[in-house]
Amino acid sequence: MDWQTLSTDADITTFMNKLGYFHDSCLKEAHVITKSFVGEDYGMAIDPTTSAHLFFQRQAGPISAIEIIFEEVVHFCISPLPADYTAEILDSTFIKKWYFLLG
Repeated sequence: MDWQTLSTDADITTFMNKLGYFHDSCLKEAHVITKSFVGEDYGMAIDPTTSAHLFFQRQAGPISAIEIIFEEVVHFCISPLPADYTAEILDSTFIKKWYFLLG
């Protein structure tokens, strides 16, 4: 498996073109992971750093499945679809935003 870091707008545009802007895709899995854990001695280590792992499948090749990892996530929201909706993605936009904490 080859991982690719998307650092620039050009990287994102190339990536989105390869995947047809996720046309006829669906989100198969979503995992939110923190670095917090309980050790063998039952002591807890708290680390608020969060990542989101999203696994998509699509009805086209040559890339028919892809996992995207977002690191240092500050907000993640997903809701189940109502029963009378379908889950396919017809188009998407990928925007990289930077947030800075002052203080």
